[in-house]
Amino acid sequence: MIIGNHFPQNTRLQMVRRGIHPGSVLYLSCHFTHPPKEKFLLVACVNPILILFVINSEISNYIQKRPHLKRCQVKIDVASHAFLTHDSHIDCKDAITFLTKEHVEEQILNDMTRLKGDIGEQVKEQVIAAVKSCEKLKPQHATWILAALES
Repeated sequence: MIIGNHFPQNTRLQMVRRGIHPGSVLYLSCHFTHPPKEKFLLVACVNPILILFVINSEISNYIQKRPHLKRCQVKIDVASHAFLTHDSHIDCKDAITFLTKEHVEEQILNDMTRLKGDIGEQVKEQVIAAVKSCEKLKPQHATWILAALES
């Protein structure tokens, strides 16, 4: 039983909005993956737009063979992040900007366990470094992400 699911809707919405902040990890249903599945996502920025990074179990061979893309991958370890089931990697090369705050809030309101926790300080520093060195991110997205994570 999840206690948060029993609070009134407006109280739960306030809890959800506090839980969605730069550095928090969410577990969402992702229809943009093939096939659609549940994925861990890192909140990289909330304002002026929601920007998320996908957390993957493994780094693909394609990325492994391309140093300019591999340096955009940040290891996140299960030992420091109890919500994970195994060591994973935050993909900082692709900013997910098409999921709206409302869509994300709705998924979490329906299941408060989708709020997983925050990344550790060392991982956050590595994400910041990856964003700074990533040539694939739009400059405006990188600026917003850095401002959000460094504050």
